[in-house]
Amino acid sequence: MNLDIILFIKILMKNPKLKNCPFCGGKAEFKQMSYLGTNSDPYYIICTKCNMQTATTFESKSKQAKDWNRRING
Repeated sequence: MNLDIILFIKILMKNPKLKNCPFCGGKAEFKQMSYLGTNSDPYYIICTKCNMQTATTFESKSKQAKDWNRRING
């Protein structure tokens, strides 16, 4: 496998693509919360337009993105 493809896959796994907000169509992005004294910080997904957000979680970004991107009609 080409080294560039492997690097691209690693970047994509770190920052999975998010679909637009299912409520208003606005841009969605990951936000990370900071807790002192922890090894890993939890994060959530938020819409930059209507501020709808997911629960804060320690789940992987890919799992959180999969849940966010799930739509009834595909």
